[in-house]
Amino acid sequence: MQKKQLSLFEQVVTKFEQSSATVTELRIPFFAPITKIAPNSTTAREFKKNGGIRHLKTAWGEASIRGRNILTQVHRDVLDCVYANATDIRDLDTDEILVLFNAQTVMRAYAGEKGSKNAKWLKKIMLEIRDTSVELKKKDEILPDFNIIRSFIDASDQYGSYGIILDKRYLQFFQSELTINYKKILSDILSIHSATIKAIVRWFLTHKKAVTFKLVTVLDAIGYPSEVSIRTQQMLKKELRENIDTMKKFGVDYDPKEESFYYRGNENVGFIPSLFAKDKKRVERDKTPKKSITRPLPVKGIEGMQCYDKGRDMMMLIDSVDIDKKRAVITYNGGTGKATLENSESLSLHDFSEYVYNTFKQLEKNPG
Repeated sequence: MQKKQLSLFEQVVTKFEQSSATVTELRIPFFAPITKIAPNSTTAREFKKNGGIRHLKTAWGEASIRGRNILTQVHRDVLDCVYANATDIRDLDTDEILVLFNAQTVMRAYAGEKGSKNAKWLKKIMLEIRDTSVELKKKDEILPDFNIIRSFIDASDQYGSYGIILDKRYLQFFQSELTINYKKILSDILSIHSATIKAIVRWFLTHKKAVTFKLVTVLDAIGYPSEVSIRTQQMLKKELRENIDTMKKFGVDYDPKEESFYYRGNENVGFIPSLFAKDKKRVERDKTPKKSITRPLPVKGIEGMQCYDKGRDMMMLIDSVDIDKKRAVITYNGGTGKATLENSESLSLHDFSEYVYNTFKQLEKNPG
């Protein structure tokens, strides 16, 4: 029996089910690195001066975000909690996605038991996101403006549950983007007290491979104001020093003397390709049995690494790594040796590939 081919929009729904956000909306920070707006802050003054528009320009693109309020890490946190705790995700005839959720469950995930009954505040946050539009420019291409949320649904409406309907134009943007899934570590992200540290962590999680960046580059990337007082700069540096261990848990190492970051990667983060990726891979629903992969696939970026094998007490020059869903087979030293790495956690093929790459990258960096 031939497997039914999913329509494009069914693939969009499946991609959404597997995602936390697009990489673009975390690298061109739709959500500011703050918890709330101080009326006299640089960000607030510029927002008011520009008529309720927040202009962003980073190495990854530009955006103009217009709304009644500036979207913050609080809005991102709550949206993440809605996505991660959805009771139902439906595709509508209008080519939009309906996300239903229990307000008490979402608020418990966000604020613990104390905040679990604050549905009124939750609605306020969702409406602020609904009322914010984004105009995005990437590589000299201006994309159609969109709202992330088109409509908020009260529990008293036809569905008998709280819900949001995602904007059709946002979904058109979403389907063509690389997306990220950090639901496994969402509770850890929510436990970070500093909005700036939270934004830094989310930004680094969008990188598949190990990277190094200077502090000034990262601050610019997350939308941190470039012109702040000396006192604010000192408070920021103190905040970074105090959160070195917190960031380390996510694979982010910070050196306060060099004012630089090294990101090691994070095996608990997955990436979902664009539905129009060059390799034309199709995204399958989680509930649909996956087609077994019998031909090993190569893991790119490992060939040529020199690693120390402690068990064999020898140096390994990696020739190639072939991988399937059960194990990775490593060929080294001109084909004279082979080793295997088992997928003991039953990770997806993509996540296992990332795990294998990061494992060998660490062996290369720390041969002892």
